[in-house]
Amino acid sequence: MYQTFRAGFVSRWANLSRWAALALAMVVAAGATSAHAQFGTGFGSAVGGVRVDASGVLRLTPEQLDGAVQRQLAAVVGENNRLFADNDGLRKLSLRRLNAAVAQAAREGQTLPAEARFLAGLVRIEYVFVDQANQDLILAGPADELVADAQGNVVGKNTGLPALHLEDLMTALRTVEQATSGAGISVSIEPSDESRVAFRQLTTAAERANQVNAALVNRLEEAMGPQNVILTGVPTDSRFANVLALADYRMKRISMGLDASPVQELPSFISLLARSTALKSHTPRFWMEMNYNPLRRSEDGKVWQLSGTGVKTLTENDFINQKGESQATGKRDPIATKWAESMTEHYGDLINKDQIFAELRNVFDMSVIAALIAKEDMIGESGVQIDTLVGTGEPVSMPKWNAPTQVPTAASLVNHRRGTIVTASGGVQLDPWTVVSNVEVGGDLSDLAAKMAAPAEDSRLAWN
Repeated sequence: MYQTFRAGFVSRWANLSRWAALALAMVVAAGATSAHAQFGTGFGSAVGGVRVDASGVLRLTPEQLDGAVQRQLAAVVGENNRLFADNDGLRKLSLRRLNAAVAQAAREGQTLPAEARFLAGLVRIEYVFVDQANQDLILAGPADELVADAQGNVVGKNTGLPALHLEDLMTALRTVEQATSGAGISVSIEPSDESRVAFRQLTTAAERANQVNAALVNRLEEAMGPQNVILTGVPTDSRFANVLALADYRMKRISMGLDASPVQELPSFISLLARSTALKSHTPRFWMEMNYNPLRRSEDGKVWQLSGTGVKTLTENDFINQKGESQATGKRDPIATKWAESMTEHYGDLINKDQIFAELRNVFDMSVIAALIAKEDMIGESGVQIDTLVGTGEPVSMPKWNAPTQVPTAASLVNHRRGTIVTASGGVQLDPWTVVSNVEVGGDLSDLAAKMAAPAEDSRLAWN
């Protein structure tokens, strides 16, 4: 019986021999430094249960927050819940008042109130309302009572969904133009061409000597060295960027069977491949993109609705030449296609099982909302003042997260009854401008306008 390597993901990786398969698991995650005064108690160093230390090195087991810090964060979250005990219907959030709260905190060195920091307990944005009467933009969606775990993750007590974060919204608003220029907003993990050549040479030599075994794994990890994390369009030290990188990492580990899939209906790509009888090369690249229904708007364009699972997984085969350069082929492997389509189909289930996939949808949602605001000139139409949120008003020091810059190479073995070639790569790509260009009119939305506006003489940041 031949041995096939099971591993994580690589970017446009080199072909292996027909006798063995290896894909390199490159792990990237997120971690936070101490939060700035405006944002209050820090989140620790985890997003979705994984972190990167100050040197950018992966730590699979996140540190526990200091007990006093965890209690302080829990108290802050509790303040948010006491403000909004009544959670019937949609929660509405005023961007005008949010902007004023952030600007005041920046001017006076205050700690942001919990309702601003966690966007009033929202766990998704479903509606945008152009409130011309009050010179405001209103975001609305489901909300939940929030709780904080020992790693500093803030999630809904009833839904389990992660809270929306002010810093992610501000990043989306400040980087919306980047989504249409250059490389856009994306993340990928790339080995050097020299590393790809070393990979090819080692595995070819091992095949010829019939030494495809555990010792080869150690030699490959040493020869390959770290891989480079390439982030475009957003600050690399932002929470937003960390979410993109970690979601991609988690998707690849599930696809390659390094982590057990939290959804029974979504087996790993490796398991699908193991049941196949093909001996041809498998060099798939998996990546995630936006996946929304057409945006719906009221006839007068004052109410907009965002819906859909938000994320889909795509695949394409890659070819690696003798110089180690990666080239897209424009072709799709049928087994890889089956896995990508299965992940897309079950993404809604993944959101409920693995927090990082809900975090990814959150930042996707925010990018679409930011693009919609820009495309429809909602700031001009409403007369709203959100200069601090978009970065042109009161200066705000955003929390600094440990930027993932390099990740170690790792590999593991799995038995296979036949020789197969396996590699995988990919990333996350945001294209919110395409989403907001696909619009249809929903006559029923006009009735929501009266329910969206703030109650008369109400000065709250958010209401139900």
